[in-house]
Amino acid sequence: MALHHEPLLDELRKLIKPKAFSTNVYYCLEFGKKYPEIIPQIGIGWFSDNLIISHSKIFSNFIGISTNSHSYNFRHHNFLIDNSRKNNKDKLKLSYPDIKHWNIYFHLSTCFNKTSTFEEVKKLLIYTKKASTRERLVLLNRKEYPIPNIASESKEIAFPEIVDSYDDENSGFEFTVPNQFPEKFDYSQYAATLYDSDAEDPSPCENYTILL
Repeated sequence: MALHHEPLLDELRKLIKPKAFSTNVYYCLEFGKKYPEIIPQIGIGWFSDNLIISHSKIFSNFIGISTNSHSYNFRHHNFLIDNSRKNNKDKLKLSYPDIKHWNIYFHLSTCFNKTSTFEEVKKLLIYTKKASTRERLVLLNRKEYPIPNIASESKEIAFPEIVDSYDDENSGFEFTVPNQFPEKFDYSQYAATLYDSDAEDPSPCENYTILL
C-alpha cells in the first residue's frame, strides 16, 4: 500500500459507522470517486455511472464486518451482481488485486447512480427483510400493470391472478401476480407489498452483522 494513501484512508475510516450500511457505502464511493487510486485498498468503487464494483473481503475488512455479512447486506439492501459478459471483460482490465473476485453490482432502484446525494442514498439503500433475487427484479421491472376488478355490490377489489413460484433461498414462498394489465397503474407499489411480508426471513440473521 502506498504510504501517501494512508492520510486519505485514515480520514475515511473516521467516517465509517457501525451498522450504517448506506452511510459507509456512500462515503467509500465518494472517496473512491475523488481518489480512484484508493479503491483497491477500500474494496469498493464506481464501475460506471450506475454500477459499482466491490471485493467482499477487502471492503468487509475496511468497514469492520465479516465477509458473509458483506454478501448478506448487499442482497438485503437490494443489490444484485451483474454477470454480463461485456462488463466482466471490462472488469479484467482493471489493475486491482485479486481482480477475479471483484463483483460488479447494480441496485434495483435505477435512481442509485454516481451523482446520488447522501440523503438520496440513505433513502435508497434501505434494509429489506427479503433478499434481492433475479425473480424480484423481473417482477418489479415489469412494464405491464394489473387491472383490478371492482365488485359493484361489495365494493371489494379483486385482481385476476396467476400463481408463480418464488424461491428465496428455498423458502418455498409463493406469490400471485395479475394477468391483466391497464395502460396506467403504479405496479411498483403493488409489487412492493408482495415483499413486505411479516413472515420470518429464512436466512439465519444471527450469523450476520446487519447494517441499516
